[in-house]
Formats: sequence, structure tokens, C-alpha cells
Amino acid sequence: MGRRPVGCVPSYCRHRRSGRGFVLLGGRQVYLPGDFGSEQSRTAYERALAEWRANGFRLPEVDGGEPYLVRDLCADYLLHCEVYYRHADGTPTHETDRVSSSLRELLKLYGDTEARDFGLAELKAVRGAMIAADLCRKNVNDRIGRIVRAFGWAVEELRVPAAVYGELRSLRRLKRGRSEARETEPIRPVPWAAVEAMLSHTSAPVRDMVLLMWWCGARVGEVVRMRVRDIDRTHGDVWAFRPDRHKGSFRDKERVIGLGPRCISVLRPYLVTRVPPLAPDAFVFRPAEATEAQVARHPRRRLYRLGDKRRVTIKVKSKRPPGAFYTVDAVRRAITRACKRAGVEPWSPLQLRHSAATRLRAEAGLEAARLALGHSDSATTLIYAEADKERVLQLMRLFA
Repeated sequence: MGRRPVGCVPSYCRHRRSGRGFVLLGGRQVYLPGDFGSEQSRTAYERALAEWRANGFRLPEVDGGEPYLVRDLCADYLLHCEVYYRHADGTPTHETDRVSSSLRELLKLYGDTEARDFGLAELKAVRGAMIAADLCRKNVNDRIGRIVRAFGWAVEELRVPAAVYGELRSLRRLKRGRSEARETEPIRPVPWAAVEAMLSHTSAPVRDMVLLMWWCGARVGEVVRMRVRDIDRTHGDVWAFRPDRHKGSFRDKERVIGLGPRCISVLRPYLVTRVPPLAPDAFVFRPAEATEAQVARHPRRRLYRLGDKRRVTIKVKSKRPPGAFYTVDAVRRAITRACKRAGVEPWSPLQLRHSAATRLRAEAGLEAARLALGHSDSATTLIYAEADKERVLQLMRLFA
């Protein structure tokens, strides 16, 4: 007999011998109180269907039934994450990969443990294993938070008692300098000298993206996916960039990035003076342009075949075709390579955002920096915008 199709409503059936009603849920006959066809039996049938749907089309766990293990919880939660953590266009986010990494130690230590028996002591043991694996304090806190959220989801799906989630939430986060976890240095703004040194050692699209992030403080994920239609040029000397995908998209927050004269001078060759012009849906910064420029500089390369000294001339070909837009990792690797060629300490694209925030705070105040970076709370902006230490020293020279 074939399986019941997904979405098919189980029928209200009559048991011949007892005269009672029953419904087949999850391969098991669930008998209903009262006589078949009575109001009591019909009400119990509707209640059983509602509980079955609310529990993810599964029967609630009963005493003596199949135990719900931690590995079952992790597998179900990962399936939920693949559907839940998606952008507006349906493409998955990176959160599912982060959740998978966070559950690795949990599965290794307590995969065969019943989920209802997992408590605070077990969670502390998982955290200790993460610390022993030399994960930094912030990474440990983030991974433990994802494990707790996984159990919270299981409580919401009626698969784990609520007391388990309440107990796990009582575990406090690790504080800086008060745990055995490895500490990392905070992200600092990158000086302009380090940025200027690497500009001549990378391709034109990467160079222009770096300049754009330096001046406007946009995230690298927003800049790499910049399209022509996302830029509003109707305001004259100031353009407005509205990315269709950003960090707060799932909260229905609008992100508007102001592009001043310096940013406009960077984008003008791509949008105004380009012949032929780009289509509205085209990405502004494309890896294909960097590849074409490389081929134009080195149209042919001379190689020597082993065994004889006969020269063979071949065309430069890339191992794989370039994508439609740059990825965040590709920009980070390009910046690192350019810094090594220039002989400066490598830095990350996030440091450009910190530099823009610090500069805006020193010149226009904290509120201006908050608006430019798109933060809802000034406390978040303080993480990016450092205080102007030179200004503090000047004030103390006058008043102290």
C-alpha cells in the first residue's frame, strides 16, 4: 500500500467491532471518545487533526513511544533553517551553515541522548569542548546561542518540554577576560595610508569598491551586489543607493546609502560615461571586466614544453568563467593579495566600515554616523565609530 500523499487530510473512520471512530495518523490508529458520528467524536477528530498539524504532521510523543533524540532534533532544525533563513528572492543565507557548525560538538557528545534529558550541565560540557577546540570567546557564545535557539524551536513544535528550554536559557554568556576561552582583538579602523598603498596592486573593480566603502561606509555585501536600478540619480549632486538585499531586509527595514561627490566620481565611469551603457538589472562591479583587462594586458603567454626548447604560444584562459558579481570572500582575498604586494599589513573590508564610521563621528557627530551606517540604535554605532583620541588630548591640554 502506498504512502498517503503530502497534504492529504486523514479520513474520519469507523471501527466495526467497537462502533467508535478513529483516524489514522502517522501509521497509528488514534481512537476517538464517544460513538461514531456523535458530536463528541467529531470534536475529538478535529482536535486530533489540529494537534497533528501543529506538531509538524507528527504525533505528539507519548510515554513508551519512540524517543526523540538530540540528533533527531538537530536534523529537524536544520531542515527548518533551510526554509526559514532565506532572502526575499528565495536564495539561502549563510545562517544555515553557521547553525550546522554550531551543532557539530552537540552531536559529537550528546547525539544519542534524549532531547528531554539534555540540560544545563550537558550544555556546559558542550561549551567546554568548544573552548578546548580553541574557538574564540565570541564564537563560542554565538554557537551556544544557536544551540539554545534550536531547543527553543523544538519546544515551539511540541517536541521537547518547555522546562528544557527554560533551563538552557539560564546559561550566561562568557565575559571578556573572565573565562578560559581565547580572546581576539577588536576590529579597528584601517588608516588611509594602508588603503592607498594597495589600490595600485589590484583590479579596477576591486579598487573602486574599496574607495566606495571607504567614503560611504557601506557593507561589502551591499556593494558587491550593487545594480544599476538600485541607484537613484534624480537628486543631482547626491545619489541614493537602495540595496535590494541587506542585513535588515527580513525586518522590512529600508536601507538608503547616500553617495556624495567622491562616490559619484567612482561610479561615473560605470553608469554615465560607459559605452554601451549597462542594463538596469546588471551588476555595476563585474569580475568579467577584470578578466578582460587582464587578457588585454597579456594577450599571449610564452611557455616552454618539457624535453625540448620549442616555444609554445597559448592564450590566457581562466580555469572557470567569472561570475555575475563579486562574492564577499573574493573581495577579501583580493584585498589580502594586494596588501601583500604593497608590503602592508593585510586588513579586511569590514575595517573600511569602521573607518567611515569613525570619520563621520569625528566630523559630524554620532547621530550622523548612525544614519549613514543604517543603525537603529546609537549603541551599535559606538561599536564601529571610535572616539577621536586626538580631540580628547587637545581638550585635556586646555582644561586639565
